[in-house]
Amino acid sequence: MAPGKDVEDFCQKNLDLYAHKKSVKDDIIGIRKNFTDLRHGKGRFYEPSGTCRELVKVTGTIPVIYKGVLYNIPVCLWLDHQHPYRAPTCLVEPTTNMQVKPGKHVDANCRIYLPYLDKWRHPGSNMLSLIQVMQIDFSEECPVFSRPRPLTPPKKSSAQLSLTPPEKSSAQRPLTGPEQFSEEGECAGAAHTPGKVVTVMDVEDFCRKNLSLYAHKESVKGDIVAILKNFTDLNHGKGKFYEPSGTCRELVKVTGTIPVIYKGASYNIPVCLWLDHQHPYRAPTCLVEPTTNMQVKPGKHVDANGRIYLPYLHEWRHP
Repeated sequence: MAPGKDVEDFCQKNLDLYAHKKSVKDDIIGIRKNFTDLRHGKGRFYEPSGTCRELVKVTGTIPVIYKGVLYNIPVCLWLDHQHPYRAPTCLVEPTTNMQVKPGKHVDANCRIYLPYLDKWRHPGSNMLSLIQVMQIDFSEECPVFSRPRPLTPPKKSSAQLSLTPPEKSSAQRPLTGPEQFSEEGECAGAAHTPGKVVTVMDVEDFCRKNLSLYAHKESVKGDIVAILKNFTDLNHGKGKFYEPSGTCRELVKVTGTIPVIYKGASYNIPVCLWLDHQHPYRAPTCLVEPTTNMQVKPGKHVDANGRIYLPYLHEWRHP
């Protein structure tokens, strides 16, 4: 079946929740015509909170020339219901014999970070240009490498790239979260409420019971103690953190409000910071967590789903 007819049939059945159906269809057709190893489909995209959305996705491999050799890099591009007015969520999707190599453009959870995505604006931004930007950036710093093979001497060292095409799994990493900020141009902070008094003993007790999966327990405990001493409206806890694929992990989190001065007034901004099992060697996943009378205002540091983006997080290195 020709890509055009295939896409037409797919779009007729699967775009009920999409506001701009023709744009979605045209982008999929353009991708299929120009990148023959990419395929369209639909899947369940999970927010860290566990909220699930049915989204259109484009998965497969894109050709990248790295150090003079052609490689096929597995990716998954999730299209938001407001596509093309919101940037897609992009991930590398390593196969079982690959491992991700965190760097300038990809984090340890496989999330792709590009200035092109940060500055996404329709109609100037589009999917074909995005994929071409990925090819250029990945040619400078490749995001996946072969896993070393145990016991038997590997034919390729772990410094070599894998040529294996991706599996058709949808195993992604944490991506998006709730929504924040209010009316256009205004900051909607939560009303101030005195923070709960938490002692070091409280944290000690919490950590003894809840850090069994954490590799660096003392660092986690130390960071929680420091946070609670300096930000009295933040508190620690544990919760279920959902990957986009639906995989759930029990993670420690810090939630509450942080004081922010905006246009001369003080506001309390609600946030949630999820600590990875490898903390402090992996950056936390940070979100704004609006109350029911707030909504997100996407901008330079926060996306439409409440995910916080900061150079400090992207360049996170311990110590």
